[in-house]
Amino acid sequence: MKPAKTLPHVGERLVVHGLFQYESTVIGVEWDEERSAWRIDLDWGIHGQSRVWAHDENKVWFRWRRNS
Repeated sequence: MKPAKTLPHVGERLVVHGLFQYESTVIGVEWDEERSAWRIDLDWGIHGQSRVWAHDENKVWFRWRRNS
């Protein structure tokens, strides 16, 4: 299944729920057959791991951009 948008890459940083103070890094992107959706697995360092769904971009999670 091809996503409508470009999926984040392993190693890319995402911001979840506006939590800029915590660094979440993509550790995997996988198609979930049961949900028919792209799952993005995140590593929060000492805070553990979690996941977000690709279709929630700009709702639940955002791509981190450094101000230049």
